Amino acid sequence: MISSGGYSDISGNAPLLSIGCLFKITNKISFVGDSFFYTKEGGFAIIVPGIRVSKNPSRAFQMGIAAISNKGNMIPFPMFSWLISL
Repeated sequence: MISSGGYSDISGNAPLLSIGCLFKITNKISFVGDSFFYTKEGGFAIIVPGIRVSKNPSRAFQMGIAAISNKGNMIPFPMFSWLISL
């Protein structure tokens, strides 16, 4: 369906929920988790558990396995990121 503004109306009215966590294992290593859930029928979820390694408070390297789940299918893929606080 195309609205009068020319944009496709596919999102509907459903909340996007997000849950995240960070647990310190040592002074330099933490377990991190993040997730997003789109709750409309036929929605999806993105789940990202990982490990964060920090050399100092303003920089960290993070690695984990992200997974996208949709209609019972789960697609995993590796995730790498570098955190820099400004």
